[in-house]
Amino acid sequence: MRKPLQVSAALVFLALAVPAWATLHVMCYGDSITAGDLHDPDGSYPGVLQSRRADLDVVNEGLPGDVTENVERFRAALAQWSPQLVILLMGVNDPVCDPAATPTCAAASATPERTVENLLRMAGEARRHGTTVVILTPTPVVCDAACAERPERAFQMAVRQAFTGRVAEELRHTRPPPGIRIVDLRGKFTEASWSDASRDGLHPSDTGVGRVADLVAAQIPRPGAAATRVAATPKPGAEPAPRPGMAQLPGRGAHPTEPDPFVRRPAHP
Repeated sequence: MRKPLQVSAALVFLALAVPAWATLHVMCYGDSITAGDLHDPDGSYPGVLQSRRADLDVVNEGLPGDVTENVERFRAALAQWSPQLVILLMGVNDPVCDPAATPTCAAASATPERTVENLLRMAGEARRHGTTVVILTPTPVVCDAACAERPERAFQMAVRQAFTGRVAEELRHTRPPPGIRIVDLRGKFTEASWSDASRDGLHPSDTGVGRVADLVAAQIPRPGAAATRVAATPKPGAEPAPRPGMAQLPGRGAHPTEPDPFVRRPAHP
């Protein structure tokens, strides 16, 4: 079997050609960072995404406190909505969840590698339904002034930051199969810029919600967009060896160059 080539820069993704009359059915799935204010559509990134893209039909499946072990909820959401595209943004609760509030909580045994495995398992479930998946690396977690005055809160936030940082690093070095794309949301922020884009160091403010929505929108082809995908010039040589200490998840290495399988349905009259 031919090994994937090592590339010198990130792949550039451009949109597939789709008819102007098409509507893409999108499910944004995650925890409270996705849920936002469910009483205010503009208080969540899925709500802002919907308001900015009339060609999308967006469902917000964010659940505060949810963890990546809760695969059954994901399966149920897939069955309920039958989305064509799923946006996955999770992991921040995995190391600090409360078993009393989250039945599938496994904080005592949570590892970043396990969280990545869970995300890939969800993505695999979606692919078996014919759904395209975008996995976002988790946003940073920072301790604001109010948090710093509470040692227990500060410790919890530090745990989240270290854990999600590792999750993001694992995802960046994962080669997903066709139909699954990993997008580095975390890389768009520094700790300082996330402080400015967050209302409490964890959840996005109105500014942060807009920035996340913009990044997600940039991954989704617009109707009638030109179709192509371009990779940087590859360097000769074998596939790079995994970094020491990394879990040997399936499909590590350079990103694939298969076309994006976005397929749109006609809008209902």
